[in-house]
Amino acid sequence: MFKLLSKGLPAIFTAAVILVLAGSYYASKIYTVMNDTLPLAQTEKVVLTRGSTIRTLAGQLQDKGLLEEKNPFLIWGKVKRQSTRLQA
Repeated sequence: MFKLLSKGLPAIFTAAVILVLAGSYYASKIYTVMNDTLPLAQTEKVVLTRGSTIRTLAGQLQDKGLLEEKNPFLIWGKVKRQSTRLQA
């Protein structure tokens, strides 16, 4: 029993460390993407209709060239619990 535990414990620990490192990498990437300022030369119009979600907002921002990747934006909205509630 002890031999089985001694063989499995380092593998579990290694997998946990890899998951924590990958999670912290993606969390820092999302944080830097969401805190970067956008240099706007002119005002941009974004259309929010009733029932608009953060996914439609991300699509509009990506179409205008203001958002490179929409996945960090969508994850940030889910973390902040704003994925379905948009306020204009």
